[in-house]
Amino acid sequence: MKLIMENWRRFLHETSNREFLERFVKIYNEWQDLQATYGPIHQGQQYDPDGEPYPYPEHQSIPIEAQPAYVKDDPKYYGAHVDHPATRRATFSQTQQEVDIEKEVLRLFQEFADQSFFRNDVIKYHDLAYRAAIQKPWVSNMTFSEFARENYLGMEGQRGKDVMSCHGSTSGNIRGGFGMILQGHTVFASRGDLGSQTLRVAHQKVREKHAGSGLPKRASPHKIHPTEKSTTRALERNKRLRDRDVRMGRDPRPEITRDEAIADANTVVLNAADVTSSGMIEELLLDNWTIEGWYFRAPFSGLPHPEGFWRKAYEMGITKPVYEVDIHGGKREVSLEDYFGSESTTRWDDHSE
Repeated sequence: MKLIMENWRRFLHETSNREFLERFVKIYNEWQDLQATYGPIHQGQQYDPDGEPYPYPEHQSIPIEAQPAYVKDDPKYYGAHVDHPATRRATFSQTQQEVDIEKEVLRLFQEFADQSFFRNDVIKYHDLAYRAAIQKPWVSNMTFSEFARENYLGMEGQRGKDVMSCHGSTSGNIRGGFGMILQGHTVFASRGDLGSQTLRVAHQKVREKHAGSGLPKRASPHKIHPTEKSTTRALERNKRLRDRDVRMGRDPRPEITRDEAIADANTVVLNAADVTSSGMIEELLLDNWTIEGWYFRAPFSGLPHPEGFWRKAYEMGITKPVYEVDIHGGKREVSLEDYFGSESTTRWDDHSE
């Protein structure tokens, strides 16, 4: 254990990571200061033990002139989202000051990230079964484009302009229901959720604004860096564990400094050293991407789920490799012919979705 902790501390003091963190903290503080001018960041609607809502908490109030012009075109939809930085980001309704700060974070990542590692050593895959927290509104004054998951089947050989959220894996394992294996340029990567934009809620005016470059996705500074409260808790926990070691007659584990606690909790992945033993990168933002393969969870019986998607893939004749993924994330290449070929369809008892 002592050797492991010593190695861990050496990692925290790598020059590149220390410089990255020092520069990132300045941007993070700038973001926090801006949010403070908008008001308190609320934690959502709270309820009493009987299930009755407490009064809606204090929340941010953004001057209308600081918001994108299209926000006032649909106040009912945006009214539910403009009082929190996370929902503003998700719905493309951030202020220009917020956008500018988050672009600084992306530029800093590009300066320090090992792109050869992301390109050659990380499997990047987009889970089409994932459901984002923010959904396209049922009723809106805006026009939203319809993009079905099956549309991706026709994108083999093309380059996607909209930045895509992916999971990353250095172990070769894949998790999730079904989706696409991608290659492209890594815009940002983290061991945690980035709280990035939700592409499906981009209405026509948003898409027109980003027509040249494609829809963006940016990381939330708040998601990738610990708060003062969480840093304090980490230091207190380290002290408790050191005291317990002494009580049990063991050599106490190393005392961590405040800077070390911050470095450990910052979830940015710049290179292989930032990936934990699981080999998983929770969210990776990929630009200028291409489809390199497809995957689905191995069915217990019957056809791969969802049947309609994979039947259409077979009928269209997709050419990229298709992988069946077991419960542990291991994958093996398969042929859709085995599932949907004329001599194979009678083998399956269950043809339902």
